[in-house]
Amino acid sequence: MDGNSSSYWYKDSSRDHWLRVDLGSRQTISRVVIEWGGEYAEEYNVEVSNDASSWSRMKEERSGNGGTETVTFSSREARYVRIYCRQDRNNGYQIKELEVYNESSSSSSSSSGSNESSSSSWGSWGN
Repeated sequence: MDGNSSSYWYKDSSRDHWLRVDLGSRQTISRVVIEWGGEYAEEYNVEVSNDASSWSRMKEERSGNGGTETVTFSSREARYVRIYCRQDRNNGYQIKELEVYNESSSSSSSSSGSNESSSSSWGSWGN
């Protein structure tokens, strides 16, 4: 997310949580790489949006393994990418890096180490 492997996004709750990245402008994307920390989501969705209110699910994962997970999907134009975590492994979620790519060019569209403008935010659902 910021190119710094010592920083991370962390939520210490078993409730559903999400991490959203604003790519700064619409980008054509087809791959997301999630580097989980010690606590990861076993169930999560990778979703995209152009307006941060209407989301399209690109991938639903029901058996995440932590570590580094690569999610590929058909190329899609989007400004926002959201990782929606539904089921935690160890009572929380930790994402060390989130990289977003355009598979056809094999280059990073945003997130870690790029010169594109990006920002992130988080939220939660449930009790």
